[in-house]
Amino acid sequence: MRTIPMRILPICLAAGACGAPGARPAAAPAATALDARIQRIAGEELDRIVAEWSPSRAVAVVLDPRTGEVLAMVGRAGRQRASALASNQAWVTGSTLKTLTVAAALEEHTITLEQRFGCGRRVISGETFHDGSEAPCDTLDAAGVLAKSSNVGTSYIFDTLGSARLTPWLVKLHVGDAPGELPTIEDDKTVRAVEFASGEVAKATPLQMAAAYAAIFNEGFYLTPSFDHRPSVGTRVLKEDTARTLVQMLEGAVSGDGTGKGARIAGARVAGKTGTADATDETGADVCYASFVGSVLDREPRFVALVGLELPQGKATGATAAAPAWGKLASRILSDR
Repeated sequence: MRTIPMRILPICLAAGACGAPGARPAAAPAATALDARIQRIAGEELDRIVAEWSPSRAVAVVLDPRTGEVLAMVGRAGRQRASALASNQAWVTGSTLKTLTVAAALEEHTITLEQRFGCGRRVISGETFHDGSEAPCDTLDAAGVLAKSSNVGTSYIFDTLGSARLTPWLVKLHVGDAPGELPTIEDDKTVRAVEFASGEVAKATPLQMAAAYAAIFNEGFYLTPSFDHRPSVGTRVLKEDTARTLVQMLEGAVSGDGTGKGARIAGARVAGKTGTADATDETGADVCYASFVGSVLDREPRFVALVGLELPQGKATGATAAAPAWGKLASRILSDR
């Protein structure tokens, strides 16, 4: 698939310093994160990730999905601390966006849970669009599309939906708010359109993606990330049944033979999604943003966490780097006291 140039946005020193005029201000820096224990764990785990993978940038965000409170938010630019990176740096999302495409299709009743979709390879307007895996593939249901992170399967789901119905759902979930970016799709029957639905075009900050997933894990209620010890007022953005169905799918993406299996924690029910996006940084270098976002369903404290790494292309993926790193972070949140 094509490499998509990624606009590297500046790291702002104060909330609201980035973004278009009139846009919602960026979130506050990580210094105001609410849980000192989780903040310490996140920082230690991010340092371990940096030592293991040597990413050019790395982030970790932890939210309470019931209140919107930011429990931890840490960033590294090389080995230097960059506390606001997760709220002020927008990356091409990668396949974490696929969950939101499926959410929109379920909300719009354009697909059913039993429906099967092609996967593997597809020709669109003379261009070949393909899945990341070379494993043989026949058809997948929506849960399988997420578990296998099928680009082609997502493209067929997008066919039922179209950009005119997908984009408003992303807006409701605040994916692409400044400093993020949603594309304008003029023709849904192009590779660019299906790349959009698969997570290869839209940009969002890690905090935005964590908050969107928090809505899924909070039975469809979106809460604006909060740094001020005052829980946000929730807004229903997804039906409860849709949110619960997505959680089941995301659990299957980890517990089964899906791309998220690296995030498993012994004795716990983990649900989440990998993301891998190829792009070009401000120097022209080919980079990859690898991420995993998810939650532990049957343990306290309740949290949604995202781990993201920017690496040279081909070095790692969301499955090989971000998911295992997420599992270590989440395990420590549950066990370290």
